[in-house]
Amino acid sequence: MEADALVSFLSTPSFTGIDLLTASLVSLAFAFVVFYATWSTAESVASANAKLNSPSEAKDEKKPIEEKTEEVESEDDEDDESDDEDTNANVPLLSKTYSGPGEWKMVLLVRTDLDMGKGKAAAQCCHATLAAYRKLKQRIRRYDPAWAGLRNWERYGQAKVTLKCPNEEEMLALQKKARSLGLVAESIRDAGRTQIAANSRTVLAVGPGPKKVVDEVCGHLKLY
Repeated sequence: MEADALVSFLSTPSFTGIDLLTASLVSLAFAFVVFYATWSTAESVASANAKLNSPSEAKDEKKPIEEKTEEVESEDDEDDESDDEDTNANVPLLSKTYSGPGEWKMVLLVRTDLDMGKGKAAAQCCHATLAAYRKLKQRIRRYDPAWAGLRNWERYGQAKVTLKCPNEEEMLALQKKARSLGLVAESIRDAGRTQIAANSRTVLAVGPGPKKVVDEVCGHLKLY
């Protein structure tokens, strides 16, 4: 009787072949999901083990970013040199001049007898400024008393004044006097590729240094 009842139930419209097909598809889909999850986990574990055991795998080295810089042609030459010869090397830097914190400045003496164009003169002033500043940074140390003065000059405007210098003889005399007082004094010699003759001294940078001492050297000159 029980077998006949089961056959009778399966034969009823409420449990047809469509219901059986649906149940089979659900079971098949579930089995596929389980299989895929198992396979994916096994692959991940195998890949991780391979990376750990492989000596050839290394961290990616970061390649430096190459910055592209455009070369800009200017009226001025890059071969200009500073006069690095110390006229009086025995005088310690600012040894006779520094008397405590105070106003500092740099002066740039531009030769007027060369008739340089404004752009040329400005470029030569830039060369001189950088040459003098580098020399001072090389010679002065943190424990020197003048270090505080240089730091104040760097932080508060970096005062600079351009003055007229009539000729090379006057420029060399002022350079010698500045160095005798312990000031940095760097003159620029032009490469001679544009407006003036090669090795012509164009600009003298005096300082940065105490204003009173710089004025002692250049205070009589007129503004450029």
